[in-house]
Amino acid sequence: MKIFITGGLGYIGSHLARFLSLQRGHEIKILSLNIPPVFEDWKQQHEIIRADITRENEISGCCRDCDAVIHLASLDKQESQRNPRRALEVSIWGTRNILQEAVRSKVERLIYFSTIHVYGIPRDEKIDENYPINPLTDYSLARYAGELYCRRFRQRHGLNAIVLRPSNGYGAPVYKEVDRWAEVVHDFSRSAFREKKIVMESEGSQRRDFIPISDIIQGTRLLLEAPLPKIEYDIYNLGSGLNFSIREVAEAVKKAYRNLYRAEIRIAFAPDIIPADIKNPFTYDIGRMKELGFRPRGPEALEEEIEKIFRLLGS
Repeated sequence: MKIFITGGLGYIGSHLARFLSLQRGHEIKILSLNIPPVFEDWKQQHEIIRADITRENEISGCCRDCDAVIHLASLDKQESQRNPRRALEVSIWGTRNILQEAVRSKVERLIYFSTIHVYGIPRDEKIDENYPINPLTDYSLARYAGELYCRRFRQRHGLNAIVLRPSNGYGAPVYKEVDRWAEVVHDFSRSAFREKKIVMESEGSQRRDFIPISDIIQGTRLLLEAPLPKIEYDIYNLGSGLNFSIREVAEAVKKAYRNLYRAEIRIAFAPDIIPADIKNPFTYDIGRMKELGFRPRGPEALEEEIEKIFRLLGS
């Protein structure tokens, strides 16, 4: 297939571009607002469009001759907090522009990356795709607004737009220059590598579903390559089906560091710690993905991926 990836030089996008081209043999076309120097060589392997998805004239014809679109372009949680207006502009107007181009080019399917955070703080033991939506931040609200546009284009134009709601992704980025270091697993790992300690800003009891990047790739591939009749739903949760406390993540980083370097790091707490929000274990239901053949790696993936982050930092 010829696959168009918006945000294709970001954390998830660059992993998908590399995997789908090298491991699956697909032709990859990438859209990015900027082309960081570390990705200059990619111009020899892929067609890369430098454009702003909120500007219709810059992306006109971007989906031409493409079989599928993976729409990742958005502001992350930290950027959305700093610039909520831009976050909404990219996720709403930018998403509408990409959907419109997909319709014009008769794209077979589009996968829109949303987030687990559209559900807000879970109050029940199980979160499936019918769980009430409650976006509590500019980031999650912006991502949900993009979902609504996907729904509109499914209903009005017959576009096979699939919404994917991944949980908290982690794992070594393609290059250390790719900015993913504010996320908790990556932040703890970098702090351990550089400072030989982890400073926790919360009590550490809050829980999250964490998913390794390899499972994000696996789930995306299934939605991308499955025959359309097998894709029975328009929304899919994507997670590990497990959850860890932030303290357990810190301990996993400490253990991985010990295994790799035969040395110890210290776990400390900031003077003013933040109260935990999600203390009780919950299940992020991934039954729909499992029906497509998705098989998450399991709890051992956490330490394995942390070791890969350490190796990348040391390279």
